[in-house]
Amino acid sequence: MTAITFDHAATGYTLAQARRLAHAAALACKDEPVVRATASSWGFDRVRCFRVPHAAPFPLEDTQAYAAASDHMIVVAFRGTQPEELRDWLSDAAERPLRRRPGSAVVTRLRRGCSAAT
Repeated sequence: MTAITFDHAATGYTLAQARRLAHAAALACKDEPVVRATASSWGFDRVRCFRVPHAAPFPLEDTQAYAAASDHMIVVAFRGTQPEELRDWLSDAAERPLRRRPGSAVVTRLRRGCSAAT
């Protein structure tokens, strides 16, 4: 497997940087020690992991994410739906409208798990 190295000075789209970000997204599925070690190997000296575990009763939330930062780049990645997990599918359906900021006319939809993790 080829080693992943982020270009922390990148300012635009490149296929190589998109590939790196795909690896960053896949990393969100891993446990916190793996996330921290991998992000560090990619040149990020600050890492914060977020987790909102499923807790009964509903809503079904099980969100994992992390933010990794260097002096010139920040990557925020959320774990996507795990196809074998029914609670992920149910959680995907549990979204609510949110406004970006008070007084804004822009309304977005955000999963409750993502909202709780931020």
